[in-house]
Amino acid sequence: MRRNGDSLKPYVIPFVGLKVGQHDFQFDITETFFEAFEETTVSSTSEPIEKANIAVDVLLDKKQEMLTLDFSFSGQVFVNCDRCLDELNLKLDDQNRIIFKFGDEQFEDTDEIVILPESAYQLDLSQYVYETLILSLPLRRVHPEGDCDPDMVRHLQEGEEETKEAETPLADPRWAALANLNKKQSK
Repeated sequence: MRRNGDSLKPYVIPFVGLKVGQHDFQFDITETFFEAFEETTVSSTSEPIEKANIAVDVLLDKKQEMLTLDFSFSGQVFVNCDRCLDELNLKLDDQNRIIFKFGDEQFEDTDEIVILPESAYQLDLSQYVYETLILSLPLRRVHPEGDCDPDMVRHLQEGEEETKEAETPLADPRWAALANLNKKQSK
């Protein structure tokens, strides 16, 4: 869901004035792009994207009855590690294709095909770029083994040991008596 439309104006392509054929567009994505969206959290801890430097190339192939857009993403985003909370540099290198067909027919959009009304004259790519970038990030964002903050890893291990000790069930004599009855019946 978008919050600030002004910073997203560069992602609007007025395709009506373009000739039939291929057209190339480049966008540079930084953290300000992600700030324009309300829910830019990328992990289970709801941490936002701290920094970003992503090059997006869009090849628009205009035909009479449709537009085909091929997206290529390359760059990096900086988020917090899910394990140690230190900054984590995630490299992105992804591609996506979306087909925009013209028509007024009742057809449900899919991930690859979007129906545009015949009266459409421009295309706002910001939401498509945003969704593709967010979906290209891994679900679990952690440093490679051994690269996490050693102090935090030690604290986590100590916490796990304390949790295991706390989860050890206390012997309740009523349950012990029931377990003894069960053992006697199985003999």
